[in-house]
This record gives sequence, structure tokens and C-alpha cells, in this order.
Amino acid sequence: MATTWTENNHDLAIAHVDLRGVITLGLSAALPMAGYFAADMLGDALGIMPVVTPPMGLPEWSVAAAMMLTLPMWGVARWLVGQRGPEGRRTSRWIVALIAGVILLPFALSLANPFMTGLLPMLVLLTGVVAAMRASALSGAAALLLAPGLVWFGLGSLIGFTTMAGGWSPPFALVDHNKH
Repeated sequence: MATTWTENNHDLAIAHVDLRGVITLGLSAALPMAGYFAADMLGDALGIMPVVTPPMGLPEWSVAAAMMLTLPMWGVARWLVGQRGPEGRRTSRWIVALIAGVILLPFALSLANPFMTGLLPMLVLLTGVVAAMRASALSGAAALLLAPGLVWFGLGSLIGFTTMAGGWSPPFALVDHNKH
């Protein structure tokens, strides 16, 4: 009788841990999207129109589709590394910073000058590269979950940065050009 009682409690304990893990995993996947929608609603209420520029002439809805796929994947990656002790919790902060940066970037770009519109996406991309490097040391699966979104976001960031950098010339270049 005592053996049966212990086995039943053990089964309940395993079910409780699994249920807790499933709930935290689900929240980790859902909260980035909830943050995205909350930021969009707040921006709309404040009258701030986000700057959404998909790369290579793709339609604007492709950005929303990419966000709907990418943000939950990044949330799961944050959950995976967060399970790896103190170093995992520190790494998960980098992933949270990446998520927050990507969510807030379109609103910041609408308020930024042309120079900052090229620089801000690169800063968010560098945050993502650091997050992916740190995550890869702890969990290969987490790094793989970060990679597709970083490629998508990085493509647009690099195009914007090189366009901005190619159009900028220091004042002495104009003066030197006239000397020839």
C-alpha cells in the first residue's frame, strides 16, 4: 500500500513539473508577440506611426509575418537558455534585449534622423549577434531558433546601413573633388 501511494505521488510530481514547463514554455513563446501588439497599440494611441521597410521590395505584410514567426522562436530560445543556470539567465537577458529592440525599433525609427535610421538597426543586429553567440555556447537549439530571425533582420539592417553609409561623404571630400 505504501509503495502504491509513493508511486502515485511520484507520478503527480512528474506531471506537475511537466505542466509547469509547458506553461512557462508557452508563455515564453507568447509574451514577445503580446509585447509586439502592446507596442503597436501604444504607438497607435500616441500617434506614432512605425517605420516598416521590408527588404528587397517585399510587401509590408511580409514584415508582420516574419515577426509572427520570429518573436515566438526567440521567446523559446530565451526559455531554453534560461534553463541553464546563472549563465543561461544572463544570456536570456541578451535575448530579451534583442526582442525589445526589434519590437521598439520601428517606433524609434519614426522619430530618428536619417543618420540614426541607419545606425539603430545595426545596434539591434549587433545585440542579436552577441545573444546568438552566447546562446550557442549553452544551447545549439537556442542558437538555431535565433538564426532565421537574425538573417531576416540583418538583411534589412545591412541594406539600410550600407545605403546610409554610401550616401554620406565628409565635407572635405567635396572640397578635394574641386581641386582636380
